[in-house]
Amino acid sequence: MVTIYTENHTDRDFLIDLAVTELSARLLRQQTRDTIVSFCNNDPEKNSLIAVISYIEAHLDELINIQKLCRIVCMGRSKFFTEFKRHLGTTPVEFQQQQRLKQAALLISKGQAITAVCYQLGFPAPAILAVFLSVFLVCRLRFFSCVI
Repeated sequence: MVTIYTENHTDRDFLIDLAVTELSARLLRQQTRDTIVSFCNNDPEKNSLIAVISYIEAHLDELINIQKLCRIVCMGRSKFFTEFKRHLGTTPVEFQQQQRLKQAALLISKGQAITAVCYQLGFPAPAILAVFLSVFLVCRLRFFSCVI
């Protein structure tokens, strides 16, 4: 976004408007996701999608069983994926991975060892968690530095 602003392109204003619109949409999607997750923690039985989110967060250390999630939500596989993606902007597996990384970053910041966090959250090896975590943190830092 900064490079678009500093360029002397003929369509600069239009490109800046598009970039701001995209950034706003991404921020709103993230805020919506965070709101749904916080609501899920307060009342996990409110609706079936929230029950699925609650289940995923309670079982971060396990591989996701899509059939089990479909049973919880009482939907077919394709309908479930469509609704999940529509509400959260991501697939169930990607959502679980994001939640794992957030939890890992939190636990490591509290002083827990990477190896312990790795096995606690179901990552197959500490090296894999370290790589995911470095990418996750760098992406978040870049995102927030662009926002500010």
